[in-house]
Amino acid sequence: MNDKKPEVSVTIITYGHEKYIRQCLDSVLTQETSFPFEVIVAEDASPDNTRQILLEYKEKYGDQLILILHDENLGPSANSASIRPFIKGKYVAIVEGDDYWTDKHKLQKQYDLLEKHPEYSAVCSDNMTVDPSGNIIANTNLDLQEDIIKTMKDWQNEPYSVHTCTIFRRNIFPNNDPRYIELRRKTPTMGDIISFSVLYDYGPIYVMKDVMAAHRIAGKSDSSSFTIRNKKDPLKYTKLFIQIFTNVEDYFDNKYDFSKRKCIKVALVKIGKITGYYQYAADEMRTITNTFSFGQRIYIDFLVLKELVNMVTRKIKKIWRKA
Repeated sequence: MNDKKPEVSVTIITYGHEKYIRQCLDSVLTQETSFPFEVIVAEDASPDNTRQILLEYKEKYGDQLILILHDENLGPSANSASIRPFIKGKYVAIVEGDDYWTDKHKLQKQYDLLEKHPEYSAVCSDNMTVDPSGNIIANTNLDLQEDIIKTMKDWQNEPYSVHTCTIFRRNIFPNNDPRYIELRRKTPTMGDIISFSVLYDYGPIYVMKDVMAAHRIAGKSDSSSFTIRNKKDPLKYTKLFIQIFTNVEDYFDNKYDFSKRKCIKVALVKIGKITGYYQYAADEMRTITNTFSFGQRIYIDFLVLKELVNMVTRKIKKIWRKA
């Protein structure tokens, strides 16, 4: 590897990913770039052979691959935080140990965009979805016809996160600011909410229409998988979601209002119960909705009704096409 300081630090968190970590590492370490980059992997005391595989790659790639091997399981947020002191790159790219990149020029393309456009805080791209066996579930998640630019207004009004294929400016995050450290401390999970809020506060995020990565679902081995826990106790994590956005509002001294995001989250959980995906007591949901204003509760019910109408419409169209 080039002895020069890396331009990009690729960060990977992994736990129990022995089936997938080779594909992840291969997709990253074989990136074709005109600049040096480093790969930092934080392994969270996996119960399988993930660590042994990492050591094999370390022997092959040497100093380009930096391993952080924990003796005890920290959970995803703390595991991710353990990487920060080791980052040396001007830009940071993120990928999880069971996801992988599909474009060998991904880093180069996104690096070039950030170099050319200092006004952007980050660059993302579309990604496909695969199952635990690698079978494609969806060829695209965003289905973009052209590149787009997302702003803080979009982040306030719609759910959006594509961390599997995100590269951002390292100097944006105030890691030594006591208020920021406290904000992170109060966020045991869903750290992406804080990260994207800080990125959007700095500037827009450029979203490329190209599919450059694969996100694996339903096979997450993470000991603290949010998806699994969210399904088991949706209201607990709905409250946490709302609280984190409230903490972000406080951090920015109410410069931004995330009420709409909170309403959308509650509406999605309500729809989940109607469709049978979530199970919870109606009284417990009322304790959450009662914290919203009357107008916000009306908006939540409107979102639920709108989606139910859309679901029925889609089903009718499907039946009509088969007839």
